Amino acid sequence: MFESFSRGDIFLIVPVIAYYEVASTILRDSRQQRLSFEAADIAIEALFGLELAVVDTGDHRAVIFDAYKTARANDCGFYDAIFLVLSQSLDAPLSTADKPLSNAARHNFDVRSVADLELP
Repeated sequence: MFESFSRGDIFLIVPVIAYYEVASTILRDSRQQRLSFEAADIAIEALFGLELAVVDTGDHRAVIFDAYKTARANDCGFYDAIFLVLSQSLDAPLSTADKPLSNAARHNFDVRSVADLELP
């Protein structure tokens, strides 16, 4: 299913929910005045400019069940667990700026900080 994934290159692969989750965060931050509405509009446009590789596993029941068990076992949020399950299914590290997620999952998953990525 993921034959094109290469460890030698950096690919940003996200689950289907990623766009929804990021857009929700942008909206929340603008409502809490941490981000102006104008900046939020720009951020939403920029989100689609990223052209991330979106993965839909197709077996939503299995992903939901695995994410539920992962969230309970790692004391993290359900949506965060979906990212962990995807990274594990791809045999790839999860790169995140979410420090609470990193702390919760680092013992059971290969979780790395986005600050450590060497992007071109």
